[in-house]
Amino acid sequence: MSEDTGVGIADGTQAEERAGAGPGDAGTGGAGGESGGIADEGKAGDGGAKGDGAGAEAGGIADEPAKADGIADGADGDKAGEKKADGEKAKAPEAYDLKAPDGFPIPEDNLASFSKACREAGLSREQAEKILDWHRERFTEGQGLAAQEEARVLDGWRTEILADADFGGSNYKATVADARRALAAFDPDGKLRAFLRESRWQFNPDVIRVAARVGRALGEHGFVGQGGAGRQEKPLEERMYPNMKF
Repeated sequence: MSEDTGVGIADGTQAEERAGAGPGDAGTGGAGGESGGIADEGKAGDGGAKGDGAGAEAGGIADEPAKADGIADGADGDKAGEKKADGEKAKAPEAYDLKAPDGFPIPEDNLASFSKACREAGLSREQAEKILDWHRERFTEGQGLAAQEEARVLDGWRTEILADADFGGSNYKATVADARRALAAFDPDGKLRAFLRESRWQFNPDVIRVAARVGRALGEHGFVGQGGAGRQEKPLEERMYPNMKF
């Protein structure tokens, strides 16, 4: 039966010896399988890793410290905090209210809104004033261009009315007189004439022609306006005796 199974007490012992399970093979010095190398993380086993207290808790010399509280780390933290504080101070908006430059009639509400926008954008007073002055320069340039355009239009109107055969040339003085007569008759409070003066439309050829035609009609029919404008009534004796000289 022993020969059939091939397994006996002696065979089992030999198998164990062949597998290297003897006490000498395991390493009796304590520095075998349980002890790690200098590049390994420390283990909580026997030997040097546990005996002197500098093993698992401290880690190997190539490992990064779990908590870095060195003097260099503290200094870097302080510097970072100082830079952050300086940055916050630099971002704090400067308190100021801008004033409109001379010759720049900007409304107060617009100026206050512009000042607020500049402060929120982090602009200094000097920077905001430079921008405001730039707008003033553009405004002045616009006024100059508008004045040039107005002069060009007025010159064209004058050329046109003076060249008119019925109302211009030698008839221009009579045209102006007729137009004034019409305005005096139908604009007793002077509001229309004030508008024509302020807008410069009193020089417009079409306005002059219309007013002059009305004035001529008033003169021909002897119409007397509310302000007494129009042809004067003849004295009673002249109307009674038209052929007599007084």
